[in-house]
Amino acid sequence: MKNNVIFIFAFLLTSIHLFSQNEWDLYTKKADSLDLNFQFQEALNYRTKALELADKAPASTQKMLQGLQLFTKAEAAFSFTKKSNIEAYQLMQNAIDTLQEANAAPERMSRVNRRLAENSFDYMYNPKEAEKYLDKAFSYFSETTQKDTIYLIEMLEFSGYMKILSRDYEEAIKTNEKGLKLFDELSGKSNKDLELKSKMYYNMALLYNVHFMDIPQKEYQYTIASKEVLEQMEPLHNESIINTYRRLALFEREYNNYESSINYINKALKLYKKHQQELSANPQIGFKLEFALYRSYLTILMDKSEQGDRSEEQLILENLREVTKITKENQLDEVEKANYKGILGIVTRYYLYHNLPEEAEKYNNLAKKVVFDSKKAPYSLETFNQQVKIDEINILFQKKHYQQALDLIDEAEKTGGNQHDQRLLELKAECLFSRNKLALGYEAVNQILIKISNQNITFKISESKVQNFVPGEAISDAVRLVRLAESFREYYGEYSSEEEKLYWLALAQFQNNIGNTPLNKTLKNTFDKITAGLINSALERPFSDEENNQLLNFIEKVSSQQFINKFLLKREIAGSTQHYNLIEEEQYLRAYITYLKKEYLKQKEETLKQQIFEKELELKKVTEKIATQYKSNNPFVSPTIDIESLTGENIIKFKALDDQLFKITIREGNITYAKLENYNSIKQEIEHYLENINNLNIDINDLKKQGAHLYKKLFTNDFDTAAAVTTIIPDDVLHYLPFDLLVKDNKYLVENYTISYMPSLYFIAEQTSTPVSSKAEKAIFFAPEYSGQLAESKLAVRGEAYSLLGAKEEVSQISSFIEGDVYIGNQASKTQFKSLENNVSVIHLAMHSNLNDKAPELSNLVFSDSEQDYEMYISELYGLSFNANLAVLSACNTGIGGFKDGGNLVSMHYAFTTAGIPATVASLWNAPDLSTKEIMVAFYKNLQNGENKATALQNAKLDYLKNTTDANLQHPFYWAGFMLSGDKTPILLVEKSEWTDGLWFALIVIAILILVYVYFKKIKK
Repeated sequence: MKNNVIFIFAFLLTSIHLFSQNEWDLYTKKADSLDLNFQFQEALNYRTKALELADKAPASTQKMLQGLQLFTKAEAAFSFTKKSNIEAYQLMQNAIDTLQEANAAPERMSRVNRRLAENSFDYMYNPKEAEKYLDKAFSYFSETTQKDTIYLIEMLEFSGYMKILSRDYEEAIKTNEKGLKLFDELSGKSNKDLELKSKMYYNMALLYNVHFMDIPQKEYQYTIASKEVLEQMEPLHNESIINTYRRLALFEREYNNYESSINYINKALKLYKKHQQELSANPQIGFKLEFALYRSYLTILMDKSEQGDRSEEQLILENLREVTKITKENQLDEVEKANYKGILGIVTRYYLYHNLPEEAEKYNNLAKKVVFDSKKAPYSLETFNQQVKIDEINILFQKKHYQQALDLIDEAEKTGGNQHDQRLLELKAECLFSRNKLALGYEAVNQILIKISNQNITFKISESKVQNFVPGEAISDAVRLVRLAESFREYYGEYSSEEEKLYWLALAQFQNNIGNTPLNKTLKNTFDKITAGLINSALERPFSDEENNQLLNFIEKVSSQQFINKFLLKREIAGSTQHYNLIEEEQYLRAYITYLKKEYLKQKEETLKQQIFEKELELKKVTEKIATQYKSNNPFVSPTIDIESLTGENIIKFKALDDQLFKITIREGNITYAKLENYNSIKQEIEHYLENINNLNIDINDLKKQGAHLYKKLFTNDFDTAAAVTTIIPDDVLHYLPFDLLVKDNKYLVENYTISYMPSLYFIAEQTSTPVSSKAEKAIFFAPEYSGQLAESKLAVRGEAYSLLGAKEEVSQISSFIEGDVYIGNQASKTQFKSLENNVSVIHLAMHSNLNDKAPELSNLVFSDSEQDYEMYISELYGLSFNANLAVLSACNTGIGGFKDGGNLVSMHYAFTTAGIPATVASLWNAPDLSTKEIMVAFYKNLQNGENKATALQNAKLDYLKNTTDANLQHPFYWAGFMLSGDKTPILLVEKSEWTDGLWFALIVIAILILVYVYFKKIKK
């Protein structure tokens, strides 16, 4: 009995001890949970209680609990101050040392080191320390027995973000991609998990932002990916998704996609208003998010506005009234006040843009009344005050109160630290010129050049050579240099060497920084002004060969880069990523090399020089890979244009720049420039002419008169040359003009001159170095059927959804003398087209096609609708790879919807080029069915006879006119629409052998006779 009592007593003591131990552990777990939710004060109570209950626990346990208590105290201190706190930081470090001495579990050591890393980064602004502690967190994590994948992904997300900021781009990509891969392997993802994935996509978008790698297309793709993840959350994480919509709205604005931009911002505003009460109640959000949305919306509306068109004004003022109402009904913090000031500034600049200084002054005065204390804000807000001052000076300048403006500039310069000091200097120079103080104006310009790059300290605008200018790192400085060039024009009233020099400097600055940056409205305007300014200069004095080449390469390179940017932006439309991956890798390497070079200029470290060398070797390999995918005319590798090499060529390039039209003629290696007066009038006349061509009631003689009048406006003796073919590079509405229909000496140009077209000088430069293939190959013919049927008519065109008898007959006739595979009816499917082999020379598509003016990448070819997916969008061609010499689209629908800038036609040619086909034949309007058949049959016969593509098409049109006896069918609508764009060299086609056909016929007859003989023999038996 005694033994039993002793046993029970011992059991009770042990149970009490175990319960006590269990109790401190429960309190510790509760505190851990509160720490994770940032409820540090409440967590401290549980830490204290846990220590009290562990008074009988081993010393190591008590030490661990002491360490945890210190750690939570440090967390609470950081949470309270929300800024740099050295005492809290040291306390947290001491806490970790205590936990380490107590041999805390690896999982706990990992978590506390990670939190120290985050606080080091967020509050102590010490990224190196943060990386050190995060590395320790990873190290302890590797020792844990049970791996928490979500926790690991959280660390990878933070690590990737820090690596971006430290510009360790390659490691940042690896880290984020590792996190994304781990996430995709998880199952049962919660809202919190999805939010984490969206953060990783946001990090990748940030990596490609203009402030880092500067590859906007990749930034856009990852922002879209982040949006798609956020939209999967139920309920939505409203703040994150609203901010993502806002970023996409601003991104679309950069590409001048204003409709999409406004749709995104309206989507964000709608979601915000739905959850306004909940969001604004959060003190960290307040009205900041709403103001950010209105600022973005007003920026988009202002950017969309055209000078002289104030159709956006009412919408801008309505939004301003909404914001003003919020400011009157609520108490704002300092950041919100600054944002309101910024919104008033946007409205001010809207009126300045429209040269309405009195209206602008009204809103500038309102902005000046908004006062805030920048010291009470978490970051500096002084830039808002500085911008209001700049706006005030701009208003005085527009009102021609130059001295008052100069006084304000002097006042602003004395205060120092102005983030807009270059704009101040620019306004100073403009005001000084306006007051005829030329020497002081020169001095201000020289100061601006030093601000652009401190290596320009000895550069003098009046004396130094253009070659001695060192470009800076901001493309916005090109905009500034253009405005200064315009100031010299304003001062002198005519051409000056200073004006020209500033345009050359702007060109260097623009070219040095454009990279992958989208050509938004401001940059497009700047590019146009640089180009126009230098062409106008070339009309004043003869340019050297070097200057001519520099100008032409600039024009072509910027235009070509914008094509690549749009190509990559719409990559998701195409199924294949083979081309995209290579082009994106090339863009990444170029961006990285640019970054390394800029860093080398700052630091001059040999290690950076070595990195540049290695990356350039990588770039060379990638460029060679891209080049091998294209037989010729590679649109992604820009050849250098050398005018002297273009011997034997007669090239006429048009360039429309705002309301000016220039003509650049390259003949026998020499170049001339011309400015065609009154482009708006020419444009209207071309559009009227094109409308008349499509009107069969217009008399042919009247069309000829119009054609003769247009010829005189566009040309002089440009076609009188020894060159066999004249190549025209059109621009803007001229893309839609069939030049061979113009009239000289009462004859169509097609009657005396061979004309072909190119989208760019680059294609001609590339073509001159590409040998003509001597291998004869076959053709492929497609003539699909459609479910809709209409009666055949000579007026039937190939732009409506019905089957075309002429198209079938066309393919049947051509394939009777050209060797090739024929796909008619349901066989002419999209699937069949995508599976074509590479051993074809010509791809002939006798089908409907539709070109989209607003979104050229959505233009499409219409295959047999027997399949559900029968429309092939132009962007899908970018993912294909052919080895043909020519694509013939004998059905095209380009004129519908009005005449835009010709982007759809250029995109069509570029799309086929990226698929490996250097030349296309297509129609400028709805192709009449039966006349198209006649022209196409003649075109192929001429090709077979060895004529080059341009001559073959010319003679096919002339044959049509010669053989058509019906005067009505000689109307240009029937025959003049087809044009050749791209490589004009001959191609060798396999002639279909009549002997082979006869042999097959004989074999079939013999087989039938044998079958008949066998049949009768059996009957006889």
